[in-house]
Amino acid sequence: MSELIDRYVEAATRSVPQASRDDIASELRASIADQLDDRLAGGDPDAVAERAVLTELGDPEILAAKYSDRPLHLIGPRYFADWKRLLILLLWIVVPFAALGGALSGAFADGATGDLGDRIGGIIGGAIGLALSVAVHVAFWVTLVFAILERDAAIRPKRAKGIGTWNPDLLPLTAQRRESLGDVVASFVWLALATGFVFWDRAFGVVFGPVAEGRRIPFLHDDLWPWWIAVGLALTAASALIGLLGYIRRRWTRGLAIASAVVTAVGTILAMILFVQGRLIHPAFIETVLPIPATALQVLTVFLGVVIVGIGVWSVWDAFRRLRVSAR
Repeated sequence: MSELIDRYVEAATRSVPQASRDDIASELRASIADQLDDRLAGGDPDAVAERAVLTELGDPEILAAKYSDRPLHLIGPRYFADWKRLLILLLWIVVPFAALGGALSGAFADGATGDLGDRIGGIIGGAIGLALSVAVHVAFWVTLVFAILERDAAIRPKRAKGIGTWNPDLLPLTAQRRESLGDVVASFVWLALATGFVFWDRAFGVVFGPVAEGRRIPFLHDDLWPWWIAVGLALTAASALIGLLGYIRRRWTRGLAIASAVVTAVGTILAMILFVQGRLIHPAFIETVLPIPATALQVLTVFLGVVIVGIGVWSVWDAFRRLRVSAR
């Protein structure tokens, strides 16, 4: 046996258990010798035959993994589905909260200087950076745990009981149910954002400008507080609850569609009345953010009114669209 063959045998048996290493090395040497004899008998030169035999045997690391029953993949098919489900779930839960925490931390930082409007880019950038960092950490640690589980033969039959075992409870929702759940989640997220915004707007405002004489300028008109704000939030909550009821019942009924359309229509009509009366958006906000000629402001006002009506019409249409989809 040449030095090249010795190197190959040592590389192929280096990571196998010590108790069986000598037997595997002897078996491998015998196999190489048999193949080498066949090639030499066929007329191949020694060096050519030797390299050809080792090339056919392949990478010694792969051969060693076969001898020791050691996986050469990071996450194998047995645990891949569990790894994927857990990773996606944690990313959906942890990353948004990390981004929100980063944004709040940037907004209320003690050492922060300047106006919130001037710092908004830094706040968003910090939140995105924190979210990406958290996502990387979640992916790394979840993958590391499953990689260890994949390779530790002692863990698999004992501590990993149930992992890698499928049952019907793990079946995903149908496309229609996923869409319904997404609508419900979006409704309650919108309710939470709207509630947070109106109270933030009341307490801190959204713009800092000369018209406010040193104070933050709110976006919503002062006349909306407290009753119009309460009505708006109540209509938003009612819309979210109607969607939740449809999801619980597993179908979108005519009654739910009508109720959703009525809530939307009432909200749209009230918003348009307040908008036309000039009691929806704070006048100081318009003067500071939109210092444009009166004619241009009138055009913008008409455009905003069309947008409000358009959103209301689309929401009413969507309520009955879901009814048609549910009836199929």
